[in-house]
Formats: sequence, C-alpha cells, structure tokens
Amino acid sequence: MSKFNNVALGIGICFMLAGSYSTYDTLKFLGSSLTSEGIVVKTPFGPHHPEIAFTAQSGEQIKFSGNGLITLNVGDRVSVRYIHDAPRSSAQVDKFWSIWDGSVTYWGMAALWTIAGLRNIPFKGRRLKK
Repeated sequence: MSKFNNVALGIGICFMLAGSYSTYDTLKFLGSSLTSEGIVVKTPFGPHHPEIAFTAQSGEQIKFSGNGLITLNVGDRVSVRYIHDAPRSSAQVDKFWSIWDGSVTYWGMAALWTIAGLRNIPFKGRRLKK
C-alpha cells in the first residue's frame, strides 16, 4: 500500500498551479490598474451583490456588479480598480476579498488536498451493492 494518496496529491498540485496563476494574474492587475472612487447605486440581490457606478479616467461612466464576498449598502463610497483599456470588464472593488478571493480559494484547496495526500487520507464514498 502506498505511503501517500497520490490522487489527492495530484489534485493538490493542480490547485497549486491554479493558485500560482491566479496570484500572478492578480499581482499583474494590481500593478497595471488605475483607481477611481465609486458609489453603490443599488443592491438588487442584497448587500453582498452591490451595483457600483464610477467614472473612468477617460470620462466614461461605468456601472458594474461587485462579487459576493464584500458587504456594501446603497450610498457607500468605495475605491474601484480597473484596467485603462477595459474599464467595464475589469472593474473590481478595491478591497482584499474582492481582489484576492480566487487566489485564497485556490491556495486553501491546494493545502487541504496536499495534506490529505501526504497523510494518506483515503477517499470514502458510497459503494454500489452488487
């Protein structure tokens, strides 16, 4: 019997690769993005899914939806990050969980699967009766 759970280690390595790419992409975004002040104009699905309006450096008025890992209310002012060439598709609230949620999730999953693989924790599931 193997000393490690190689399947779990393989999954952990895949999450490490995804975490590395996500971290690289986030750092690249932070290094090249511009900031602007935005305001929450509505919360159609509650405070975890705000719609935010801001004016890009080009003067264009942009509205975008924030993600579910932050809590904002109508009228709140927030800092917004965006890429100059694509403000509508790249806009994000400039808060930790809005920017780093993907990387944290990938690295957390990488840690869990790698630990399971190193400790040789077996997969347990339902077995079909014959």
